Amino acid sequence: MQPLVHAPRPATPQVSRPALALLCLPGFDHPPLDTLVLAMPLAWRGTLEQYVGRLHRPSPGKRDDRVIDVDDTAHAALVGMRRKREAGYRALGYRR
Repeated sequence: MQPLVHAPRPATPQVSRPALALLCLPGFDHPPLDTLVLAMPLAWRGTLEQYVGRLHRPSPGKRDDRVIDVDDTAHAALVGMRRKREAGYRALGYRR
């Protein structure tokens, strides 16, 4: 597995506030959140939008947000799901 970072790193050091995707279910709200670790397979863009949308809430001192997407290339089905997520990330404005 290789972690993929889908957002720019800040120019100056800052404290990251990571969350696991499973914690970002409906009702979760923590505006300072700036990092999401996605370590489970998913392909549906709506779920991806829901998870990364938690990072888009404004908060003082927050500059950028990032998603660390843990990728498993050992299985064809997981590779296909990753490709769908990459298209979703691009549609949401993320880049490598």
